[in-house]
Amino acid sequence: MELTLVITIILLVITGLAKAVMQTVQFHYDKSIFDIDVPWWFNWANPEVSWQNKYRNNNPSLGPRFFLSTTLLVFVTDLMHLAQFVMNTSWQIALATHFSPSLLFGWDLPAWLILLLDVVLFKSIVNIWFHLPYSYFFNKKTIL
Repeated sequence: MELTLVITIILLVITGLAKAVMQTVQFHYDKSIFDIDVPWWFNWANPEVSWQNKYRNNNPSLGPRFFLSTTLLVFVTDLMHLAQFVMNTSWQIALATHFSPSLLFGWDLPAWLILLLDVVLFKSIVNIWFHLPYSYFFNKKTIL
């Protein structure tokens, strides 16, 4: 079996596992193996409280806890966002191993750098088209 295919399959398995973590934490936390009696873990893993971790003193009205904690670095604030980051990054790397927009430019760069540029491009496209509808188009406050 070709190495690229093996790597792609492994990345897609990681994608599925990360999605399973994300969905379990988000919808079945109290019935899952993630519901353990450790205070710091509870605050990081339980979506009923962990969504507040991105804000200063866990209070949305006080603004972000740190620079980019509500956007680019949200994946370090709770388990659900970390699982989402792993899920998205895994499939984006898998895609980049088969389709490389950077190669279309004819750049003479090391393979690892082309892969990195492609993943950054994929992340940018997905995140822009998530952020605009989520923050503006689907929000009654911003469209009225």
